[in-house]
Amino acid sequence: METRVSGTPRGLDAAYAAAFDGLPVPLLVYDPGTGRILAANDAACEQYGYTRGELLSLDIEDLIDPTDVPAHRELARRVGPRRRVWRDRRKDGTTIWVEAASAEIPFDGRPARLVVAVDVTERERALAELRASESRLRALVGSIDEVLFEFDRDGTCLGVWTVNEALLVAPRERMIGRRVVELVGPERGRPLEEAIARVIDTGGAETVEYDVDLPDGTHWALARIAPIPGPDGRPRTASFLARDITSRVRAEQELRRTDERLRTLIEQLPAVVIVERPSPDPRKILIEYLSPRAEEMYGYPLEEIVNDPSFFERALHPEDRERVLAANARSEQTGEPFDEVYRVIRGDGRVMWVHSTSRLIRDAEGYPQEWVGVELDITAQKEAERALRELEERAEEERRALLARLVSAQEEERARIAADIHDDPVQAMVAVGMQLDLLAEECADPRALERVHRLQESVHRAVTRLRTLLFELAPPSLETGLAAAVMELAARDHWGFEIAVEDRARTELPMELRTAAFRIVQEALANVRKHAAARHAWVRIEDRDGGVRILVEDDGVGITPEQLQPAPGHLGLRSMRERASLCGGRVEVGPRPEGGTRVEIWLPARS
Repeated sequence: METRVSGTPRGLDAAYAAAFDGLPVPLLVYDPGTGRILAANDAACEQYGYTRGELLSLDIEDLIDPTDVPAHRELARRVGPRRRVWRDRRKDGTTIWVEAASAEIPFDGRPARLVVAVDVTERERALAELRASESRLRALVGSIDEVLFEFDRDGTCLGVWTVNEALLVAPRERMIGRRVVELVGPERGRPLEEAIARVIDTGGAETVEYDVDLPDGTHWALARIAPIPGPDGRPRTASFLARDITSRVRAEQELRRTDERLRTLIEQLPAVVIVERPSPDPRKILIEYLSPRAEEMYGYPLEEIVNDPSFFERALHPEDRERVLAANARSEQTGEPFDEVYRVIRGDGRVMWVHSTSRLIRDAEGYPQEWVGVELDITAQKEAERALRELEERAEEERRALLARLVSAQEEERARIAADIHDDPVQAMVAVGMQLDLLAEECADPRALERVHRLQESVHRAVTRLRTLLFELAPPSLETGLAAAVMELAARDHWGFEIAVEDRARTELPMELRTAAFRIVQEALANVRKHAAARHAWVRIEDRDGGVRILVEDDGVGITPEQLQPAPGHLGLRSMRERASLCGGRVEVGPRPEGGTRVEIWLPARS
């Protein structure tokens, strides 16, 4: 396989490839079967400290801290998009925290996973430090992380109460008597002063969220403003109870950024990502999210797809509809993953092949929350498979036709040679034998008579061998039937072992199949003679599965797996199998349970 150091997925078009390389987010593509990294962008190289060539020589688990490898493997068994925070290791051995999100994509004609690995080390460190700080603070002052202010209608600070002065924008004594706009600036302070004035004027409480700059950075706070009645019962001032929510806001901001990155990545995938609510009716799909590529893939407006629960049922190809709906119903009932290949009818009427997978996401208590799935257009793959099948079928048809012509020509040549031998050499040798018989009767010299007898024996052996050759070339008993021809073949005395023939078949094969069966049995017995060192062989002919089965067994030395493989110059087994295949049958060769070799031949009753 060609090694691509560019790291750009070949399965994507130019626009996607450029986006892959140009995104500032670290991106990796790996083979889910082997774990081998197939592609990486510049951001990934920078994050992990490797060159692109070095990354492409690693497995995905080489980047993961060994402590978190089991969690990665567990997550890898899940279907659909995945997200997890764990520790990775850079080339220099340092550990970084990453938030990894992944989804399945096609890469170079095979399934792969695209991973977004965002360095969240600072966030995790900040969260860890924040948790430690909060823990220490709780140990010191309980759960108080609030500041209580009192303001008049103009926003002037009348009082400050807190046990954590780190939450104040200035020392307590410098805040008293100053307005909010003076403490936090006009842009931030004016909305707060307006809220304070409204509370005092209306007597109704309000909740506001705001941010301020403290020595350790920007903090966010959530404040509850409530009126404080004066001596006459009318509000004159307002309480301002502020709680620091910086950690929550930062986490939400980071989550939004991560979600946006993931959404951007999903929308660039060459597949449709779908999130569905569990549905009581498996024919209705309740969509919560559908990536925009669905509009291009299905040929319908995105709003029509999302707002019509019956869309997917209607879009399914009629021949696939019930099967797919039944599979969806099983997944809804059992919670098992959905994984089906089916056809849909696009908006323009074209048929599209889809590979759809989805997995049920549950909450912490195990209750179903949503189905997350990926739908991939595999029409091009299916068309390529169909074209390949047609090509293979044509090649097989041409091979069979060629074999048929060769076998037919072979049998015709056998018959011609047999006729020539019968008409000339056999007749001539028979005539010679008759002349020798006459000579023997007239010969008075004993020594000459002995030589004549030797000549008679030689002529007799030659005639016998020629007649055997005639039988092997074109056995006349085939006209009577397969069993008769096999019995005559077995009765000849040149085998060197005993042959028992059992005929249980009621079916008589057509002549062309009969001839093929006879040749295969002939070759099988020849193999026994050449290789088996057998004392006995058995041939059984019987009806089986709409055709005729012939078993040829021997008690010889048996056959090894190596002998079953084709070898140069040894065409016996191959020719047997090809003859049977040409007739729509088969030949299976293996060891006989009692010892020796077993050859099973099956041919259909009709060619």
